[in-house]
Amino acid sequence: MKTNAILPLLLLAVLAGCLQQRITYICPDGSVANSTYLCPPVQHPEPPTEAPAQEAPTAVNETPAPEPPPEAPPNISCYKQGGDDRFSQSIAVLRSDSTVLQQGEDVCLSPSDLKEFYCDGDEMAYTTYACGNGCEGGRCNRELVRSECNDTDGGGADHLYLRGQIIYRDYYSDGSTEERTLVEDYCDGTTLNEYSCPSPGSTVHFGHSELACLGCADGACPHPYD
Repeated sequence: MKTNAILPLLLLAVLAGCLQQRITYICPDGSVANSTYLCPPVQHPEPPTEAPAQEAPTAVNETPAPEPPPEAPPNISCYKQGGDDRFSQSIAVLRSDSTVLQQGEDVCLSPSDLKEFYCDGDEMAYTTYACGNGCEGGRCNRELVRSECNDTDGGGADHLYLRGQIIYRDYYSDGSTEERTLVEDYCDGTTLNEYSCPSPGSTVHFGHSELACLGCADGACPHPYD
């Protein structure tokens, strides 16, 4: 009986000891508290702030870049194609190296006026002329200064036995000369048509005579000693 009475008492004593025991807590920051409510609030560390990226320093070129060499001036030239006078048609050409920049061709502005192009150094220019003998084909007609007649068979004693030609040599105001054949001796059967230069002061360009001969051939009478 005594043992059974003691057991409840021991149980009460144990319970009383348990009720009087204090419970302690370890807070997250390492401190001790009787209750979780008494723990200090947890401080969450702020994430580290990233420093702004710094731009790489720009390299400074202390040596200035060399300036390009100056462009060479264009090689402009002027030249004349054809005669350089008013009595021949010609063309003035202005070009830069192989590129033609401009060209001018002599032209008649009227039946008596000529526009003549020429080179003035490396520039092209023009002038106008009043052509005394008219303007044709981009040139002034030349002025005939004088003419000389030539009978190729000589016109002497033996002229009947040689075929001759009447040739004029003309001298012009520009210093040029030209030769032109007007007529030539010829046979008409046994008749020789003989031509000769006109006498001084004559208004005709040549003289003409008909001479009978034996066996006229090739513009001449046969020589009696042949």
